[in-house]
Parts: sequence; C-alpha cells; structure tokens
Amino acid sequence: MITLLSHILPIALGFIAKLTALKAEDNKQRQELMIKALAAQNQSFDSARKYDTPASNASRRLLLWFLMFAISLSMLGYAVFGVPIYIEQVIKEPSYLFGLLGGGEHTEWIKIQGIPAFAELFQWMTVIIEMYFGATLARRA
Repeated sequence: MITLLSHILPIALGFIAKLTALKAEDNKQRQELMIKALAAQNQSFDSARKYDTPASNASRRLLLWFLMFAISLSMLGYAVFGVPIYIEQVIKEPSYLFGLLGGGEHTEWIKIQGIPAFAELFQWMTVIIEMYFGATLARRA
C-alpha cells in the first residue's frame, strides 16, 4: 500500500504543479492582452481629443440650449397661445349579478387649460443636462 502511495503521490503532485504553471501562464497572457487593449483605448481617446475644438464645444452648447428651449416652449406654448389640452379618461361602468349584466367602459375626453407637466419631458431635460455635465466632468487634464 505504501509503495502504491509512493508512486501515485509524485504523479498527483506533478499534475497539480503543471496545472498551477498553466494557470499562471494564462494569467500572464491575459494581463498582457489587457495592457494592449488599454493602450489601444487610450490611443483612440487621444485621437478623438484632437478633434475637440472650441467650435465643437460651442456647437454642443448651442445644441443643449436649443433642446432645452424647445422642451420648455413645448410646455409653455399651451398656456401662452391658449391652446386647450385634452386628457383621455376611461370610465368603468358598474356591473351587476357578478359581472353578467352591465359593466364595460367608455372613454371621455376632458378639456383643460394651463401648463402641462409631462414627466417624459422633464426626464429628457434631466438626461440631456446630466449627459452634458457628465461629459464635462470626465475630461482629462
């Protein structure tokens, strides 16, 4: 039994040592590839920064202000020009005899005046402003 163990133990230790060496080599290759990928990414960032001119900055600012103005005008335009807003309201009718009689629903349109508060427009304004300031903060010196 001891003789069998003396033959199996070196084989197992050699197998484990070889697996450890292969894993270390794979980690080294993975690290080298990662360094090459980061170098290529930095090079692409640097080439993109060459085209970051004052005119492109001004055009981004102009686009930002135009979008904010358009979104604000679309909300204030209803009140300034006196355009009514129609809201869809679904009304459910009561049912009787456990839903066998009556029931159903119909749609009514309600006319209102004022400034609408569209959640989507506020979200779009927020996204535009966040992306602009996020891009400004992410610049390298």
